[in-house]
Amino acid sequence: MRFDRETVEIESGRKLYLYTFPDSSRANRRQAKFWTAVSEGWRERGDHVEAWLAPVTEAILDGLGPGPGRLLDVGCGAQTMAYAQQWDVVGVDIARAIIDPSKRAAVAASDGLPFADDSFDGVVSRMALMLAADPAEAFRETGRVLKPGGRLSFAVWASGERNRWATAAHEVLDRYLDLRPASEDEPHGFRLADVEEVRSMLEVARLEPDPPKEVAVPYLADLDPETALERLIDFVGPLRLSVDRVEPNDREKALEELLGAISSADRSGVAWVWTATA
Repeated sequence: MRFDRETVEIESGRKLYLYTFPDSSRANRRQAKFWTAVSEGWRERGDHVEAWLAPVTEAILDGLGPGPGRLLDVGCGAQTMAYAQQWDVVGVDIARAIIDPSKRAAVAASDGLPFADDSFDGVVSRMALMLAADPAEAFRETGRVLKPGGRLSFAVWASGERNRWATAAHEVLDRYLDLRPASEDEPHGFRLADVEEVRSMLEVARLEPDPPKEVAVPYLADLDPETALERLIDFVGPLRLSVDRVEPNDREKALEELLGAISSADRSGVAWVWTATA
């Protein structure tokens, strides 16, 4: 069982050891709730999802290579991402409702993959690993299920400052809901924006990383503000549930303020795409 230990100096040179056993299941249940809330949008409007994330997808697939082999898609969503035919794809996602029932997938968290050691030739993950309850463990799990020499190719968002389409909306909703900011170790959209931290996690997981690639994501900037806000509410689970929590009497005003924030914010996004070898 994983645990954290803190050492505290007390009187007479003695030490007190404080043990904390992280409850990753609670964080994982929260993420499942977020993405269940937008599962209909991901399943029924997959073409919009793919248009939004197209530059990221291209970079992920370039880093992965053409195959052949067995491929695991971690945080697969509705499984609308297309792969070269040489890959035999299996998905895994924490939200059962978002998974396409016609495709092969398991319901599980990325930090507890239900697969045998050395069972995949490649692993991909698109905008999911930063939402793991324990991202370091998610990387270790990825390394465990990859065969030696197998490739991991994944994308995460860069910092919130470089993705104002998200942080501007959060600032508006904070005025209505007094949102608690995510702690340093909690899952959130920009949890893995720090390049040096990600590199260290990969190396500890015995994954040899290549230099990350910075990828521009212009989809929302190319839309009019009304459509951009509509897409965000359709596809971003935490935003959708926050809007739903606003008091009904305030919701119209909140949506107007959200539209104003999205209109004035830089809606172009920035992501990091990483590749690493087991």
